[in-house]
Amino acid sequence: DNACTKCSERCQSCSEEGVAKCLSCPLLHPLFHRSDDSAVEGECRAELVGSSSCAIGYYKVAPDSTNCFACHPDCRSCSGPGKDRCLTCNESNSTVCFKETTANAGTCESSLIGTFKRENRCYFCHNSCEECNGPDSNQCTSCKTPLYLNKDGTCKT
Repeated sequence: DNACTKCSERCQSCSEEGVAKCLSCPLLHPLFHRSDDSAVEGECRAELVGSSSCAIGYYKVAPDSTNCFACHPDCRSCSGPGKDRCLTCNESNSTVCFKETTANAGTCESSLIGTFKRENRCYFCHNSCEECNGPDSNQCTSCKTPLYLNKDGTCKT
């Protein structure tokens, strides 16, 4: 069947009829994809005409890209795909937790066991610590079983 399908008025080109089936958008309209950066189809958003950024809940693969992709459902804002790229969280009781204190994105956690807080963000303890007050192996306040806590704050067998 070689019949043409009329694209949504928001699309420049499309795969089939529908607002979320756009393949490209008119100039300066970002293309929003509903899933990860492998998605082809998306929706052209008129409210961000001329904007260089994506709406909250979306991210760009490259700064000069006109494609915006949906963040992981746990993330309110993110720097890329996956649950470990959150910048802020959707759940009000969740905090972004980072694997290292220098990380710029992390996972959203509501249970904070095995983490410590610093500047309203949480970071994971050293892998030998059950609880801690910092990221280093000598900052444990309790240890994972079968380890025990030394006076120097390290966990030993």
